[in-house]
Amino acid sequence: LGLNQIGVETGEEGIRVNEQLRTNLPHIWAAGDVVGSLRYTHAAHAMGVIVGHNLVEPEKRLVDFRVLPRVVFTHLELASVGQTEKELSKLGRATVVGTAPIGRLGRALTDSEPDGLVKIVADATNGEILGASIAAPRAGEMIHELALAMQLHATMSNLASLIHAFPTYSEAIPLAAAEAIRKL
Repeated sequence: LGLNQIGVETGEEGIRVNEQLRTNLPHIWAAGDVVGSLRYTHAAHAMGVIVGHNLVEPEKRLVDFRVLPRVVFTHLELASVGQTEKELSKLGRATVVGTAPIGRLGRALTDSEPDGLVKIVADATNGEILGASIAAPRAGEMIHELALAMQLHATMSNLASLIHAFPTYSEAIPLAAAEAIRKL
C-alpha cells in the first residue's frame, strides 16, 4: 500500500492506531484485519462503525476490545470473552473460578447433548467478572450475556441471582457463578 512512503506507522501486528483507530497521521484511520490480531468479522465491523462515527462526530468513540466475544463454530461450539485464569495469574491478579457442567441441565438432557462446560473467572476481592469460557451447544449465543456482564462490571453475585428461563443452556451461567461465590 505504500504506507511507509507516506509516513503511516506499522508494526508486527499491522497498522498502528490509537484508541480512536486513528493512525499517527491525523487524516488517516484504519480498521479491520490491518490493525491487529483481532481477526473476527464482528471486530472489523465494530471498528468500521467507530471509524465512521469518529470521522463525522466531534465527540470521539474509543475502541474497547476487553469484552470482544471470540467464537469457534465447531461441535461443541467454543466461546470466550475477557482474560483467562492463566493470563490473570501471570499478571499477579488473585482470581476465583466457577464452573458448571452442561450435562446437569435439563436442556442438555432433552437434547442428548451432555458434554460441555461453562467457566467464569472473577476478581477474588470483589467478584467482578474478568473472563469466561464456554464449550457447549450454542456457546456463541451464551457468551454475549457474559460479555455484557463484563462491560457493566457485573459481579458473580449479579450473575448468580439472575433468573434464567428453563430449560436453557444458559442456566449454567448462574450455576458457575454460584460455585465461585462459595469459594470467595
